[in-house]
Amino acid sequence: MSADEKSAGGMYRRTAPRVPVTGPGPELQATPSEPPAGTARADAEITSDAKTRLEQLDDVDVADLTLRCTDGVISVRGRVADEARATAIVAALEVVAGVRGVESQLHVEG
Repeated sequence: MSADEKSAGGMYRRTAPRVPVTGPGPELQATPSEPPAGTARADAEITSDAKTRLEQLDDVDVADLTLRCTDGVISVRGRVADEARATAIVAALEVVAGVRGVESQLHVEG
């Protein structure tokens, strides 16, 4: 599945591709989406900021959504009224500091 495809269940999954960066030794290997050592944000902090960001969107009730963050990847579940809201939610989550990817399990009602 590419970085932005709709799965058979009608859900979108979007994650940042992981590309290894190699150097002269294994101590320099990292992936571009990982922050420098000691600067990663806690998943709980990312989740809190994500909820705050979603509360700023019009026509989105955060109480209808479930957010979970694991290693900087936010999973969002719930039902939304239309595809535009689902797209807006994913876009809002992608810009939260510390987010490395968004897995959307949003279902469009209708």
